[in-house]
Amino acid sequence: MGEKRKRFEARETDYLRKLVMEKRNIVENKQSDAVTNSAKKAAWEEIAKKFNEEPAHTKRTVYQLMKCWDNIKTKKKKELAVMKRARMSTDGKHPSTSPSTEEGIKMESLVTDVTDHWSVDSGTVQMAGFGTHSIFMTSGPDGSLVEGGTDVDDEPELPVASQTPTPDEPSTSSGKKKAPCTQAVAAEIEERARQNATRLEQAAELHNLRLAELQTRLAIAQEELKRAQLETEHKQQLWRMEEMAFREKMGWEEK
Repeated sequence: MGEKRKRFEARETDYLRKLVMEKRNIVENKQSDAVTNSAKKAAWEEIAKKFNEEPAHTKRTVYQLMKCWDNIKTKKKKELAVMKRARMSTDGKHPSTSPSTEEGIKMESLVTDVTDHWSVDSGTVQMAGFGTHSIFMTSGPDGSLVEGGTDVDDEPELPVASQTPTPDEPSTSSGKKKAPCTQAVAAEIEERARQNATRLEQAAELHNLRLAELQTRLAIAQEELKRAQLETEHKQQLWRMEEMAFREKMGWEEK
């Protein structure tokens, strides 16, 4: 047997999550062109460098960190799926549990918006330049992650919430529950449509007010221009009259 690999401790996964969130726009980019893959590779190498600079951390390879991040996302997706089922079982209302930190909110948004694209095409787990080495992670009893294989002691995986409702859990497939859920969804759609219509009306009203203001300013500017033109014409007329009087005076003096 080879040397046993140490599991990812909670502080290590927290720090990895922090590093990835700082570069999520790069490592979670859905593009798979050469330039994007090169940027992803550089970003992961920088993440690995910062991670391994911590004295308390076990030295990890880029592959291990990428797979650990993949497992973090998978676990978060399962939690979101459980929350979604809980919401459906409460007639469409949001469950009481929610992310309590800014990082948790960002993580939930990231997992919700980004599809599972950790494949060769996306250049993430098996990215150009990293090879095709496979790493398997399992969850330990304390919630930490450990790299699996023949050289690691078997650890029981954390139970995953079953998709099948238990006797204590209300079934969302029954006819009695379908109607309230459908009504709740329809009510939510109707409320969103009403809010959108209200926002459109407010935007149109604001547009009309701004247009009226611009028209008023234009009218004032035109009036001021007309007044300035009249003043200029009046001054020119006075100047011509003064010039004519001066010439007449000079003519009389010459005579």
